[in-house]
Amino acid sequence: MRTSIAAHERQTATLWFFAMGRYYECLKYSTIISPQDLGKIVPEICDTICNVLKGMFVQFPDSAEEWKVVTKTFEDRWNFPHCLGVIDGKHVDTVPPANSGSFYFNYKGRHSVVLLTIVDANHRFLLVDFGSNGRVSDGGVLQSYPWLVSGCAVSRAAPRHLEEEVPITAGVIMDSRELAPDAL
Repeated sequence: MRTSIAAHERQTATLWFFAMGRYYECLKYSTIISPQDLGKIVPEICDTICNVLKGMFVQFPDSAEEWKVVTKTFEDRWNFPHCLGVIDGKHVDTVPPANSGSFYFNYKGRHSVVLLTIVDANHRFLLVDFGSNGRVSDGGVLQSYPWLVSGCAVSRAAPRHLEEEVPITAGVIMDSRELAPDAL
């Protein structure tokens, strides 16, 4: 009977994958784990890390009261009233999947996926989106969140709640380039 791969070996292989940026085929020599197993282990460990940590580090406000705290913090700390968050997107270069054509080809002339984040006044993540194809702009990624762009950023569950509690004209999500460089 074949022995299972221990948890610490799985975690070590994942860390090696991130640190070295190698293909699974090259990584098999460092970890003594087959590329087929690495192809299952690395995504599984990444999903587990995301599921465990996202509640601690990525907390999107769900109520009008939470959004009011975000806007109050922006006003108190940065003297920028009615701001709901700072947004920025980055293109992360990648090797496109086979037969994907120009799906991941961006305006910079490279293949990429988009990492988009929204942070609050204390630089804590409110939203993290990774994996949209490189052809998509920041606005295109945001359009995949209809509850955010349709004027109901305060409550995903009850869009009308926003209109009653905080008028949408009072909310601004600004691009990180609008802040002073020394502010970050």
